Amino acid sequence: FAETVALSPTVLPERLQRKVERTAVEAVDAQDLDTSGTHTEIKLMADERMCMLESSARFGGVMATPIAEHVFGVDLISLLAAESLGEPQEYPEQMLTSDVAKGAAASVYLPGADSRSKPWSAPLPFRWEQLDWQELVSPNSRVEIFPSQMAPNGTTVDPYRPGGGSLNNAGTVFVTSTDAETLLADSYRMLDNLEA
Repeated sequence: FAETVALSPTVLPERLQRKVERTAVEAVDAQDLDTSGTHTEIKLMADERMCMLESSARFGGVMATPIAEHVFGVDLISLLAAESLGEPQEYPEQMLTSDVAKGAAASVYLPGADSRSKPWSAPLPFRWEQLDWQELVSPNSRVEIFPSQMAPNGTTVDPYRPGGGSLNNAGTVFVTSTDAETLLADSYRMLDNLEA
């Protein structure tokens, strides 16, 4: 298992989203937190079983908060800051889903592999500053680069190796689009063409 894309809204049917939501709520409630951001990862497996990967008192990865703000208009950092200052905030009754999403956003991790985890054929220098990122996605999608989330330009990236975790990644890019299906296809297209 390796994460390649953190996408919102999800393309899962709402029935499965609600099942994941119930499990996440149980995990967070079990931590008996007061005022805190949380990050819970659940792997949906065969036969709709779920595997808890992580639940902790922190916001998710490097781009979880801008994804939530772009897609749902929810500024998680401001909400937490206001609550921490004793200013009660209003929250949705349940997890927000694609029916209220305003577009789609994702953080796309860039391992030395394609979207099916097939490793690159050889180590390659990753010259991300010279790439035409827009060429890798559809016309309605946009790629935003945060240099702090990228390996130094020209770094040699080794082919993906199982068990290497985030050490396999040459960087992470922020991608937005009109809908989740387009963005998922663009994310895979980006990974499938990055080696070339």
